[in-house]
Amino acid sequence: MFSSLNQQSIKRRPAFTLVELLVVLFILLMLATIALPTVKRLLSDQKASRAARNAAIFIDAARNRAIAENRYVGVRLERLGTGSFGQAASIRMRQLVGIPPYTGDSADAVARLQSLNTPTPPPVLPAPPSINAAEFEANDCPLLALSSRLLNNSDPDDDHLAPIRLGDLLELSGGRSVPILSIVDDFASTDPDPPTIVTVRFNLNEPNANNNNTFPGKVREPIDSSQPLISDKREPVKFRIHRRPVPSSSTTLSLPRGVAIDLNYSGIGVAGNQFSPDVSGGLAAGDVDIVFDPNGSVVSVTTDVSTGAMGFPVGKIYLCLGDSAGVMAAGDDLFQNSGRTVANIRSLDSIWIVINPASGQVVVAPFATASTAPTAPANPRDASWGPALTQARSLANASATLDSEP
Repeated sequence: MFSSLNQQSIKRRPAFTLVELLVVLFILLMLATIALPTVKRLLSDQKASRAARNAAIFIDAARNRAIAENRYVGVRLERLGTGSFGQAASIRMRQLVGIPPYTGDSADAVARLQSLNTPTPPPVLPAPPSINAAEFEANDCPLLALSSRLLNNSDPDDDHLAPIRLGDLLELSGGRSVPILSIVDDFASTDPDPPTIVTVRFNLNEPNANNNNTFPGKVREPIDSSQPLISDKREPVKFRIHRRPVPSSSTTLSLPRGVAIDLNYSGIGVAGNQFSPDVSGGLAAGDVDIVFDPNGSVVSVTTDVSTGAMGFPVGKIYLCLGDSAGVMAAGDDLFQNSGRTVANIRSLDSIWIVINPASGQVVVAPFATASTAPTAPANPRDASWGPALTQARSLANASATLDSEP
């Protein structure tokens, strides 16, 4: 009796047929197919956002270290390679560690400020000259003498061996630092003796975004009329030369796979892309250095990637972080948006990392639509790129930032 009841209950138990299970699996498969691109894009956006924030934190850490240690600390954007694609991309940052300033090898080493201006012909009265050079005794500053020899010989490949290089900062009385423009000496190939005087040129004027100069270095004391203007000597002053920081072997940041800093569209100012490779010049582009001073401000940045020259930034620094597949090689269409190939400047998934040189503040900002096509899309240095870059940076210029969490 009980066995028959159990058999009846088993027969009446509800269940799904094979056809019903196949229909459900088919519906789930269709939903997954529809949702997969959205989920994939969401994960990709999160990866780019996190990479941008990590890069901003890394740059800000260098700024904080410069303030805490009262020295010059920077960040280097290493290029991926020397090929047409590698010169346009960076996937690793390296911190630049400051080294002690150079004050000469003797206790009484001084700099004698002077003005190397062209004399005003009489009868016009000479205007107060601008201080733009300093003389150093070679015996007191042998590193300057050695640097002059290496920088002015016939082999430019050994310029990087100079202990003091162009772009290093000369700090004068009052704490003002200016980039070094040239280092020369009074030595000639026919002289039997080594050089005795080393002359360093600089510019006390600081250009700004409006191409106006600030802080002009006018001489205020009376001019000695008995001396020619070309050698107008001033009182000796103490000095410090801040050599560019050296790369750290341990403090680095590698971007996640599929993300890169696109240097084709990175640069200084609302329309600048000075970090892009110079495809017309034929010279390989080097790394990009950004250096903070002990106050937390950006004191110098690479202004010429072909020569490695450093200078004062005349505007905000913009770094384009995007998909590594969107990095276009030299000679390609850098503004393309066809099929599966989308340049990073045309993608709203790209992100701006913006550095304010005055305060050193680093923010992460979204991209805006760039609709104005350049007339030379294969040459990022062409002036026609200005409107497209300005449009893409419009949200960043309006102080728009990404949320604190993706």
